[in-house]
Amino acid sequence: MTPLMTSPLLRLPSDNPVSDAFAQFCADTPESVQRSSFARLDEGSISVQYPLQSWPTYVDGRTGAALEALTLGLARLVRQVPLRLLDGDADRVAEFYGLEPHRARLMLELLDRPEVAQALVSRGDFVETGDGLACVEWNFTSNLGGWRNARWAELYDDVPLLARFHRESGLEVRCIDTAERLFRNLLTVSLRHDGPAGEDLNLAYLVPPSNRGEEAWLDVPREIYRRALAEAAPGTGGDLLLGAYEDLEISPQGVRLAGRPVRIAVELYEGVVPGGLLAAAVEGRVLLVNGPVSEILDDKANLALLSEASDSHLLDGDDGALVDQHLPWTRVVDDGFTTWRGGREYLPDLVADQREALVLKPRRGGRGRDVTLGAFVSERAWEDAVDRALDEGGWVVQERLESAGRPLQHGSEGVAPHEVVWGLFAFGEVYGGGFLRMMPTVTGGVVNASRGASESVILEGAPR
Repeated sequence: MTPLMTSPLLRLPSDNPVSDAFAQFCADTPESVQRSSFARLDEGSISVQYPLQSWPTYVDGRTGAALEALTLGLARLVRQVPLRLLDGDADRVAEFYGLEPHRARLMLELLDRPEVAQALVSRGDFVETGDGLACVEWNFTSNLGGWRNARWAELYDDVPLLARFHRESGLEVRCIDTAERLFRNLLTVSLRHDGPAGEDLNLAYLVPPSNRGEEAWLDVPREIYRRALAEAAPGTGGDLLLGAYEDLEISPQGVRLAGRPVRIAVELYEGVVPGGLLAAAVEGRVLLVNGPVSEILDDKANLALLSEASDSHLLDGDDGALVDQHLPWTRVVDDGFTTWRGGREYLPDLVADQREALVLKPRRGGRGRDVTLGAFVSERAWEDAVDRALDEGGWVVQERLESAGRPLQHGSEGVAPHEVVWGLFAFGEVYGGGFLRMMPTVTGGVVNASRGASESVILEGAPR
């Protein structure tokens, strides 16, 4: 068996000895390509929604630190787009995002509040190309997948073959627990800012009744929250609660759920918040995560503004370099001119002519819905998609990235190249770790769990 190749990370350390060691281990160990060697991953639990890839992704400490810097740097830039690239001007913000002026003013007021920015939950999605990582989306919403990564890591820990690799390589490995980082950050923000004194510090997940299903999924994060609370505020009572908007009791004294005070409210309604809860958040009676600011921060057009700003030198220094190195060319689809590969082009003609090099996406929405990759559709289908984007408005076009095609275990026995997407979390100014999604390269199209992608963890290894 020939040694496996690893993909370097763009502008990150090019040598990753832990990853190289695992690649060599797999090359020297025939059973590493057999799915039966990883049977523990198929047993599943409430924490496993999609199949787990046999091979985890290993990084060393330097690479882990570089991933953190990359994630927090881009998260900060995207978060600052309305205030920095639109100058915090309510009229410009209203026009760009299609809002009423009063709504735009509210968004800007919220984004300017430290507790709102510090509590934001977000995730960047990075395609692993032959040159490394490039960010194709940044999601600011509270119902992001991948937060169960530490529970998956426990399953990987139980795989004898992986335990053997760790032992023989003399490695101590860890997975950043995304849920723990989330709760620690929210507790820190809540304790830093004023709230009702002398009451339990409860965090409530607010979920539409139609999406609640079984409440068993809260069992694991509830234990993590209790542990984080005990460390952040010893002696303070509190728990993780679950409810819907209509279950809340909102008064001048605060917000309650089933009679229990709520200090932190995580909305899973994609940013839609009733007036009473929003007023309580604005007045400091509850910490609301993410809330209405998702309406503008979750817009893919923010990447287009950053891409354009980089081309026009509105971003300079480290910020400009970060965008140049890690964001693909992205534009809002409109009837105008733009830059493309060093020239000036009429955007509708450019999009029509460069089908195989481009991707069309709606500005809002996720899970790969309505995404059209020109290289995978006919000319007629592309023409229809372009006409729709120009007629409707609300679309972006992005340069298509070629995946590195990383070799990973595949099928009952074997190895096949996979397209890999890294999902990396930022909670305000705190790095939340991440996870990976991957699909066999022959599948083509968007790498998404709803299309059959598998998932895996990022393990950081260091010598014992």
